[in-house]
Amino acid sequence: MSLLFFDGFDGYDSPTDLTNYGGWYSNNGAPTSSIVRVGTGKSMQLGNSTDRLRYVLPTDHAGKTLYIGFAVYFSNITSSIFVEIYNTFLQRHVYIQISSSGNLQVVFSDGTILSTGTTTLLASTWYYIEIKVLIANSGGIIDCVLNGASEFVFSGDTQYQTTNSVGYISFPNYGGITSVYIDDLYILNNDGSVNNTYLGEVLINRLVQTGDSSVAFTRNTGATNYEAIDDMLGAPDDATTYVYATTTGTKDEYTLSNTVSANTIYGVKVNTRAQKDDVNPKSFKNGIKTGATQQDVTHSLGIGYTNYIDIFETSDGGTTLWTPTTLDAAVSTIEVV
Repeated sequence: MSLLFFDGFDGYDSPTDLTNYGGWYSNNGAPTSSIVRVGTGKSMQLGNSTDRLRYVLPTDHAGKTLYIGFAVYFSNITSSIFVEIYNTFLQRHVYIQISSSGNLQVVFSDGTILSTGTTTLLASTWYYIEIKVLIANSGGIIDCVLNGASEFVFSGDTQYQTTNSVGYISFPNYGGITSVYIDDLYILNNDGSVNNTYLGEVLINRLVQTGDSSVAFTRNTGATNYEAIDDMLGAPDDATTYVYATTTGTKDEYTLSNTVSANTIYGVKVNTRAQKDDVNPKSFKNGIKTGATQQDVTHSLGIGYTNYIDIFETSDGGTTLWTPTTLDAAVSTIEVV
């Protein structure tokens, strides 16, 4: 899999939601905001010099090329660090900052400026930034694309620490900018045959269950199964409304709200919150189905509610990217194993 993570920050109600429900590793005070780039929804706000949001990569990315894309909005222009690349021990290799004159810069962890962009950024303006990162003593890469055009290219020593391990990506606001807003973020690597390079400007939307397509789980209350599980991401009601089953092979399928874009879809993320209610081993499949093609991931359940987040990059599990048509025809699925 190349597409490691993405987030549009919609559905979160508090700073803790990003770590509790969104798959983020840690969050030091960063809330969501109604300031967004396109349409409705939310962005992530870094409102002062102590705010920071970190994502931990699923494996050490030593020797691998990473691509990080996101929309960013600066409330004012002055020197601030807003992206950092760490090793697996939370030791920083390099960081991206905006200079006091409004230019993007990539900087070695000791403060040495490696490259500076040519565009003077403006306050209160959305930009889409994509960064290509390879950490190495020689042949390392830090490239930056701004709104689809190359901003700077750097090749050389990008490894500040003793090893080239890469484990964390951090979004701070270290400097004098009042607020930095991040939206529509993706992180991927160069593995696989799809989603292994710059995606270009993306828009991330949240879809919700809208109906029962085919259901066999038992609901604890209400008239439909989907209404028992369609909680807001940041406000799950857990044991108040839910569906449950004990028999292997029991499966629910739910229709989804339609997409709002006519563009190529690079991935679908399915988030299911679940638990088991006894001490015996129990698993479930978290998935999505389009036509006759079922894709799912099996998870072992624990006692206590947990969010299970899985990304499905293609509509067929192979190389066929999603389209609005195939996604609009899809259903989300849960199944007892």
